[in-house]
Amino acid sequence: MRRTPSMRRTTRLLAGDPTKLSHEERAFIDALCEAAPEVRITATHVRAFTDLLRQDDPAGLEPWLDAAAETGLHGFATGLRQDSDAVRAVITQPWSNGPSKVRSTTSS
Repeated sequence: MRRTPSMRRTTRLLAGDPTKLSHEERAFIDALCEAAPEVRITATHVRAFTDLLRQDDPAGLEPWLDAAAETGLHGFATGLRQDSDAVRAVITQPWSNGPSKVRSTTSS
């Protein structure tokens, strides 16, 4: 890594799978987390939340919210608690970012 990554890139490095980082990326993240240990803790919780969303099982949501509430993610956890029904639906319901079919109801 020849220059310091942007905030967006750093976020992606922290939130992504640490086993897929290059040697330079790993060294940067290690140095960042050594300088600010709370960054490592927060990144661990973010990755755990991503895993939770992929598991299709909302049982881990409450324990995750409790743990996240003790970190820099407390505001995020509070917001998720306020709309917990929607969060549980996201975890359990299938979703797609693909195109949707729209039927025109106007006649030509």
